[in-house]
Amino acid sequence: MRQRRRLDAFRAAAKAAREVAGLYAKQGNAASSRHYETVAQQLDEQIE
Repeated sequence: MRQRRRLDAFRAAAKAAREVAGLYAKQGNAASSRHYETVAQQLDEQIE
């Protein structure tokens, strides 16, 4: 159960980071968008 909660938390954090990346991309802030996409990828790697 504890492991599942951890995985769910990482998935939620990665999803949130991608949403923030998308918002920055829409605003034309490519650097911040890339940063949050990288954060999302790092979180995904923690799940694997």
